[in-house]
Amino acid sequence: MLKKGDSIVIGVSGGADSVALLFVLLELRKDYDLRLEVVHVNHGLRPEAAKEAEYVETLCKENEIHFFLREIDVNKLSLEMGRGTEETGRIMRYRIFDELCEKNGKIAVAHNMNDLAETMLFNLWRGTGPKGLAGIAPVRGNIIRPLLCVERTEIEEFLSELKIKYCTDSSNLTDDYTRNRIRNNIIPLIRKDVAERAVPHMFETAGQLEGLNDFAAGFTKEVFGKIATCEEGEVSFSREEFRRQHPYIKNLLVKEAIDRLVPGNRDITSLHIGSVACLADSEGSKEVDLPYGIKATSGYKAIKLSLGRKEIKTGIEPVEIAIPGETVVAGFGTIRCSLLNLCEIPEISRKEYTKCLDYDRISRPLLIRRRQSGDMITVAENGRKKLKDFLIDCKVDRAVRDSLPLIAAGSDIVWIPGLRLSEAYKITKDTKTVLIIDIFKEDIC
Repeated sequence: MLKKGDSIVIGVSGGADSVALLFVLLELRKDYDLRLEVVHVNHGLRPEAAKEAEYVETLCKENEIHFFLREIDVNKLSLEMGRGTEETGRIMRYRIFDELCEKNGKIAVAHNMNDLAETMLFNLWRGTGPKGLAGIAPVRGNIIRPLLCVERTEIEEFLSELKIKYCTDSSNLTDDYTRNRIRNNIIPLIRKDVAERAVPHMFETAGQLEGLNDFAAGFTKEVFGKIATCEEGEVSFSREEFRRQHPYIKNLLVKEAIDRLVPGNRDITSLHIGSVACLADSEGSKEVDLPYGIKATSGYKAIKLSLGRKEIKTGIEPVEIAIPGETVVAGFGTIRCSLLNLCEIPEISRKEYTKCLDYDRISRPLLIRRRQSGDMITVAENGRKKLKDFLIDCKVDRAVRDSLPLIAAGSDIVWIPGLRLSEAYKITKDTKTVLIIDIFKEDIC
């Protein structure tokens, strides 16, 4: 937590925990050459708050420490932020600590072992994963919690031995807040009827969970770097690689993707994450809508999470193809058509964007267009299939289907360039006139 020469901002409320923290760091100040500053935040909630601020200021003067007083109206701020007073106070305190903390400095707060146990229970009952169940981290970024390894009774004994006074927050003695009810009623009951050393045992468990979380987080970032592609507003996973991962790692990968798209998200639940992870195991193309406008889609090759719906820009509007002749299609390319007798064709072309068709079977004008409702394609002799079903069978992603360029005669699909020529229009020994279509593409989806 500490290294020589550290600059530390200490949050001191005047209660037993924070006063003990102040004196612990004072003891270490000389050995570590620490530069200490104290911040006291008056939340404007209790009449005695002014006296507590005076007491903390007196302690700082006696020990030659810089003292900063900040006053906030938590009730007003909680209404503006739409949060409870406890949460609002915590957010504002850390904002103030950050403002006063020097670059590369540290923030010391006085959470103890009992706070950790209360947080573990609070998170467990409200629903959490291993990270939330680990409770409070000893070190998080530039925040350190030197007293996390001691119980509240030890802190009070420490202060009593040194004859150091402290303030008692009257609000902590009531059951007005959920955390107070856990502290005043549930923890004592557990220690009395279940296990006297319940709090230390929970502290040990939290340490193990913290280690597991660190390992899982590191492993997840490593896998993420290998199988994910990040663009502005979109994260994409290789579907095959994603499916190989352990179910728990899949969830962490999804959470990492969401965190990158929407940092600081609060409304993402395990159900949301699980629904995305399950996409990889579903058949065909599926999609899931998440909070913050995130859309998760599964294709045959990728799982994508994106902010908002991206419009498909193909530039292809229905255009009649000149036969014979050249047709230029904006955003697509040039289609060149020529007519020959069967005997003039040296061999049937196998080029991806050159096809020979039985012109005698074409009874309607050919159009190049995107798909429409009712489109059909012949995939075997006398075997017709809905275009949608054919594309699903070919594992064409949902996001791509609407952008495919199609050559059609009415609702009959003649050719999907780059994918399939209809069996109904292939040349046979009985073909008389052959239509050769060459496509010189700009960009074919």
